[in-house]
Amino acid sequence: MASASSPSVAADSKWFRDIVVLGLAFAALFFFRLGSDPLANPDEGRYAEIPREMLATGDWVLPRLDGVFYFEKPPLVYWMNAIAFKAFGRGEWAVRSVPALFGLAGVLLAYAAGRLLYGRMAGIVSAVILGTSLLYFALSRILILDMVVSVFMAAALFCFILGVRAKSGARRRLLFYGLYACAALATLAKGLIGLMLPGAVMFLWLLIFNQWKRLLPFYLFTGAALFLAIAAPWHILAAQRNEDWAWFYFVREHWLRFTTSTHSRYQPWWFFLPIVVLGFAPWTGYAWTAIKESLPGAWSRRKAEADTWFLVLWAVFIFFFFSRSQSKLIPYILPVFPAIAVLLGAWTSRVLEAGSIKRMRAGLVFHAGFGIVLGLAIAVLCIKPMLIRDGDLIETA
Repeated sequence: MASASSPSVAADSKWFRDIVVLGLAFAALFFFRLGSDPLANPDEGRYAEIPREMLATGDWVLPRLDGVFYFEKPPLVYWMNAIAFKAFGRGEWAVRSVPALFGLAGVLLAYAAGRLLYGRMAGIVSAVILGTSLLYFALSRILILDMVVSVFMAAALFCFILGVRAKSGARRRLLFYGLYACAALATLAKGLIGLMLPGAVMFLWLLIFNQWKRLLPFYLFTGAALFLAIAAPWHILAAQRNEDWAWFYFVREHWLRFTTSTHSRYQPWWFFLPIVVLGFAPWTGYAWTAIKESLPGAWSRRKAEADTWFLVLWAVFIFFFFSRSQSKLIPYILPVFPAIAVLLGAWTSRVLEAGSIKRMRAGLVFHAGFGIVLGLAIAVLCIKPMLIRDGDLIETA
């Protein structure tokens, strides 16, 4: 009896060990000197001041900035920052702990999804790739909304693809309820994109790859009730307490932001191409090799590899959605990174397990070159730190 259960026990112990090691390593990376620099203007100052005023006024429904209603975004991140103030005091470390915690959660999520989809090695590599990619690391240490919404959207999409793979029963139900809950929390973090983007990715995958039979059961009625129970109360209360909120929030901050340049965030259609290439460094070189190896014949294998195509569709659709938008900022593209990291983690693990290190030559060259450039940049900034000005690199309003 004992020996029959030992493989399961060993697997559980490896899960626990991997999560502990990855958690400690990336917690050290994301939290190191987190509060050493003052909050940057305007974004970090704004997202710290709003929760401070929530605590001062006792109004947790209608956010305020300098005493004026601030309806641009939903309040979930403000609520978490206010809780962080209560728990850790009113300092830079406290408010930056929220994106850092979510950055850490995203890394562990990539590990879990990569492992369940492609195996233990793929999970570990996926987590390392995501956590050490340049843009993901940077945004895990900056007080803005994008890390939080990205992790919740990734959790919703991972829950979906793992849910359709699971047999009917408690595991499948839990995964689908996780999908509905995370979509609701993503909506409370940054608006309707938290529901619309995951929903569009899931629908297009079901349609293009004809996966409708795998969808049932998906617990629509109880899941929708769970979504509404989480996301609806704040929207209803905000609409009741201020007659201008609904137009400003739904029309100006959603429809007009996407379809017009009214927010003065216009950029050319190719804006996110260099952002992804540079932001995914130092792993960009490996991604290019993986694409060249995987694309030939990939479409002919689409039925057998539909789950992998889900990750491809996830990254491609969200990339083109934000590229089509008339309002573009660097952090918007972050939700594509978890999908790319798991795809690259799966390819890299296959290469390593096959002992074909030569296939990674281009990536290793890029990796080394990036390391040299980054080292030189850090050295220059240490000598002349005033080369960086607050708010010059990322603006997210």
